[in-house]
Amino acid sequence: MRKINFLIILFAIMIIPAGVFAQVPSGWQDGDSITLCRNNCDYNSLDVIFDDISAGAYNTDVLGIEIYDAYEYKVQSHDLSMIDYIVFTNSDYANNNINISGANKNVTLEVGEMYFTSFNRSNYTVKLTDLTINSDFALPKGRSTPRTDFSDAPDYGTVNIYTNSIIDNVKINSYEHGFVLYSMKQHNINAYVYNGNKYAILMLGDGTQLNERSINITNSKMAGCECSLVIYDYGYDAVNYNGGNNGSTFNGGPIKRVVPSPMAITNYNIKVDNSDVSCVKYGAQSSTSASNPTIYFTSSNKWSKVINKCYVEEDNCNVLQGINSKIIIDQENNLSITLKDKVNLQSYFPELKSVNPKDITWSVSNPKVLKIVDGKAIPLKAGDCVVTATYNDMNYTLNFRVTNKTQILANPNTGARLFLVIALVLFIGGVAVYVVMHKTPKYEN
Repeated sequence: MRKINFLIILFAIMIIPAGVFAQVPSGWQDGDSITLCRNNCDYNSLDVIFDDISAGAYNTDVLGIEIYDAYEYKVQSHDLSMIDYIVFTNSDYANNNINISGANKNVTLEVGEMYFTSFNRSNYTVKLTDLTINSDFALPKGRSTPRTDFSDAPDYGTVNIYTNSIIDNVKINSYEHGFVLYSMKQHNINAYVYNGNKYAILMLGDGTQLNERSINITNSKMAGCECSLVIYDYGYDAVNYNGGNNGSTFNGGPIKRVVPSPMAITNYNIKVDNSDVSCVKYGAQSSTSASNPTIYFTSSNKWSKVINKCYVEEDNCNVLQGINSKIIIDQENNLSITLKDKVNLQSYFPELKSVNPKDITWSVSNPKVLKIVDGKAIPLKAGDCVVTATYNDMNYTLNFRVTNKTQILANPNTGARLFLVIALVLFIGGVAVYVVMHKTPKYEN
């Protein structure tokens, strides 16, 4: 009898679709949020929530997930794209952080859009680790081109964050923007990869955060898109925006979200380090809404385009320094020269080739080693020094080593190889001479 019961159960498992095991909380209705925490919530596992979404348990366009604790929730790969917007919030009464990570480094989430926000606009931190996030929200199934009407999704970022964030080893594949970060809070982004044709990171200031903010981006790949980093500040009574205004806007730009505010945040810093980039732009709705940021790119970044800075949006401009902003870009090169060489400093940086040398501010760390005359470095004696050129808020650094002997600079190993060849020739020659001198003479009878 037990054997028969077992066969019946096994048969039922094989023929009943897996989706029927997905369950929603008792009394849940479309528009309700579900809760997540380790105890006394609708769910105690985010992975189980994702299982239910994948199985079709939630027939809704927008699903809210309230996370009531700061536990690290690890997830497996899931297809969540049947829901347009998944909105994560922390609880009303506990200002806890949200921590989501991949169970391994190969976790992929198929999504529409993801939002991280708070009902009471509290400042908590969202941490996302080891995730690949794919979104086809702008390219519905059956279409060959991205949608052009974004009226139903004015923010259209794949991951939208309204609070602080820590991002580590996250990849976004999307026709939409990658990360959209609101209110210019504190963000630390490392090892981020964006594969898309829009903005890798879009930052929108709504003027409600007045404290100093900092944003650090490191070890990221953001060069293959329209722009790596775009920052835009909205002002009071802003309107849907498309066009020029005080040299601070993006012509025909896609930014349409409106957040009225009486003033903008001030004095925040953005630093980009050791990343692949193509473009950075800052703009503001007006001078009163500009937040006066300093945006700094260290010399460790790799630019996929020649830097062309402008103050009003124009063709081929990939560094737009809008109202009251300061974009500082460092570039660096290393040179080894002899006392006989004269080096045209501007030739080592494409952005300086056509600039009048008199418009460039030059400085030399050790004037006894070399001097600069009309944009040329003239060596004076052997030694090391650093030459810095400053032009248009960009710093160009050349690390010089002046030597007494002629060196082939293209390959530092060439000198060593040449020494080996000479030594080998001398050795063979010496052996030959030795053999000749000690050869036993032969006498004829």
